[in-house]
Amino acid sequence: DFGNCIQQTTDGGYIITGNTLSFGAGNSDVYLLKLDSLGALQWSKTYGGAYTDTGKFVQQTKDGGFIIAGNTTGAGGDGNSAIYLIKTDSNGNLSWTNTFGDYYLFDNLGYSVKQTFDNGYIISGSTSNSIYTGVGPYNAYLLKTDSAGILTWGQSFIGTGGGNGYSVEQTADSSYIMLGSTGSLTIDIYLIKTDKNGVSGCSQMRDDPISLTQFTIVTSPSSIETSSSCTAVTAFPIIGNGGTTATICFSDGIKELTPEITFHIYPNPATNQISIEFDLIEKTNASIEIKNILGQTVKTIANTALSKVTNKIEIDISDFSSGLYFIQMQNGSNFVSQKFIKE
Repeated sequence: DFGNCIQQTTDGGYIITGNTLSFGAGNSDVYLLKLDSLGALQWSKTYGGAYTDTGKFVQQTKDGGFIIAGNTTGAGGDGNSAIYLIKTDSNGNLSWTNTFGDYYLFDNLGYSVKQTFDNGYIISGSTSNSIYTGVGPYNAYLLKTDSAGILTWGQSFIGTGGGNGYSVEQTADSSYIMLGSTGSLTIDIYLIKTDKNGVSGCSQMRDDPISLTQFTIVTSPSSIETSSSCTAVTAFPIIGNGGTTATICFSDGIKELTPEITFHIYPNPATNQISIEFDLIEKTNASIEIKNILGQTVKTIANTALSKVTNKIEIDISDFSSGLYFIQMQNGSNFVSQKFIKE
């Protein structure tokens, strides 16, 4: 059994998450333990299915319950993981779960989660999806959900040699700051500041709207072994390259499409047609894709000629099913993304 994160709770006790091979439904299940102020066990729960599930981070939520971020291999069977998000009530009873990523194809890892000002959640982690990775095997990954765990947006960041996002906080201005690592031959601290939509303005790849739902089994082990001592282990150096710092921010050389472009979709929600308006510094060509919540492309407008200053494009969505969609504009490796609702 493994403990990965502990937090003090509002009653003066403690909440712990990790994973267990002793109880539960599968090879390894997410483990949640509630202790009183003296470290005595009050209750414990496991969450997961028949494969490998791990809890990496836990936080008490505003309603007195708990939110857990971790990983699940689901039915992939090839060692890949999806990010696992679990919400419980104050007694550890399951409220809902969601997973993010396709463990049949890629590795997606969740390391940290925090409740946001709007009662949603922000998750940091890593992805090996070849669409979103840059110069390393993994990219740092940032995902935002609503209060029910439904994905709002996802962003990845390439660093100098890939990257991992180990910790995330929402800042006072409602934006986000993520801490992790980057590099290939040497490993360095990676600090990323974004706006409220996860846009950093540098070292960024694209939005990822993939969200998959997973069935979860919940059990309560009847007993647990406790210990009066513990050992802390630091797995990686805190600062690489002899403690030097560097700014990891570079341009891909494409000025036409940047996150600062004015990009409007209206009406939103829409019924039969949407219009998108945006401003450009110079003339360019771009491809436009519309994706559904599963990441499937439902419409493509390839190699569209865009003029300088203001552009307006009208798109027929009358044959779309009702739901949430993402519009993505691409020029080379630069992406701009917005969401809209089809009624």
